[in-house]
Amino acid sequence: MEIVPFASGPALVVPLAAGELEVFFIHSEAMRRVKALIDQAAATDATVLIEGESGAGKSLVAYALHAASARGSRPLVKVNCATLP
Repeated sequence: MEIVPFASGPALVVPLAAGELEVFFIHSEAMRRVKALIDQAAATDATVLIEGESGAGKSLVAYALHAASARGSRPLVKVNCATLP
């Protein structure tokens, strides 16, 4: 995970499964706070629950958090809590 300069501003490049990359731009103060929270959580060994509406970017945040953490070299295990009994 790295910050890359684009013509339209800085962007966070996140490695996804299967060698794909995802880019999200961090123009706004809100996105800078999200990036700071990702970095803060990645520095710990905590379990993280990511909540939000459909389409809010939860998976992207999960991939970014995983990539930035010490566990980044291991597989990411996603759990859809809605499917749990």
